[in-house]
Amino acid sequence: MIRRARHLMPAISTAASKVSQLLLISAISYVYLGESANVMLVAYLLISSFVQLSDSGAIAYLLVNGSLASNARAVFRVLLIQTFTVGAGLVAGVACAIVFVGVHEPQLLAVLVALSAVQLADGLSRIVRSVFLIRGEPMSFAVPEFVVAGVRTAVMLAAIFTGDAIWLWLAWIPSLLALGYSWWAVARHFDRASAAVAVPFRSVLLYGVSGSISSLYSQSPVMIASIVLAPAVAAPLAVAYRIAQAAEFVPSTFAQQLLPRIATSLGRSRRRVGMFAALGALVGLAIWLLRDVLAILIVFPAGTEVVLLILILSLPFKFANHFLISLTMAVNILKERTIATTALAITAVVLSFAVCMTAGTSVSVAVLASVVEIALTVCLASLVGLKSTAFRRASLSTPPARDLVS
Repeated sequence: MIRRARHLMPAISTAASKVSQLLLISAISYVYLGESANVMLVAYLLISSFVQLSDSGAIAYLLVNGSLASNARAVFRVLLIQTFTVGAGLVAGVACAIVFVGVHEPQLLAVLVALSAVQLADGLSRIVRSVFLIRGEPMSFAVPEFVVAGVRTAVMLAAIFTGDAIWLWLAWIPSLLALGYSWWAVARHFDRASAAVAVPFRSVLLYGVSGSISSLYSQSPVMIASIVLAPAVAAPLAVAYRIAQAAEFVPSTFAQQLLPRIATSLGRSRRRVGMFAALGALVGLAIWLLRDVLAILIVFPAGTEVVLLILILSLPFKFANHFLISLTMAVNILKERTIATTALAITAVVLSFAVCMTAGTSVSVAVLASVVEIALTVCLASLVGLKSTAFRRASLSTPPARDLVS
């Protein structure tokens, strides 16, 4: 029982982190009023989308190649790759926020840059601490995240009650301190005698590109809405999307923990997909029942509840997709997944522009995002099913080994 509780700690710590991030959204809605609040909410959502798209896939690469976890140079190189790709994404996101959303005031821009630093530091910290997951030390992974979530919660509550934007700007400090501590804690156990291991940029990026294209299908509707629609129109989508997206920590954390063991237990995959989907339905129901509490925590722009309902109805498919994506890594069909999701992403981008230019409402964009999520589930399930069928046929066509009797 205690062992199972320990393995749940990474998911619980990530939940605490997501709650603190929701408080960040709450602080923005309380510190800024009127059009400034809409601009900041939409800009923050836009930057978050760019962060997802620019993720290098470093965590997945380390979890799949667990032998690298003891090599300092290999882990450091993976961190450099992540810093480069996400840094480029953050620059692009801030630039789009300035040009398209209308973040022109120096004070607003300074807060956005600080919040961007939070996302970069948090992502790097999780990559470093993923080494603890490989070593089977879930508590070491979770404790720093609990501390950061607690400190960030206190800082955001100070921002809410004082209405002072300086607290928002200070949010990057605990994230940076946690990154420094995580590296120190992991570095103590590196094998100093191990030889340098080559970590090809292309190998890491293969996971990132595949993941980014998979993210593009879901991020393109909200990104294009943030750029094309007026902040007042896109604000309900921004708030609802961040709430629904916060729930993704559940499937993403469990899928990451299962990744090293999925390849050895492919027979359970169908049942696990169903379990992830059922979990998504339960989380969606919980969010809907708590919507009044969330409306107090975060100042809902008009029309947010309808958009939120549409998005949480797609959570069972989104949760299942997290496991299916890990499954494609385990059965080594990254290239096939990349090709299929590229086609879906291009379709999503085209349809997003069409919906924003014609209907031009948050509700229509939310419907499109949900439909695309369902399409990805069908796509990934088909790929995994075809690969599993090929495995079974290969095993049936191979004659059983016969013992040699001397």
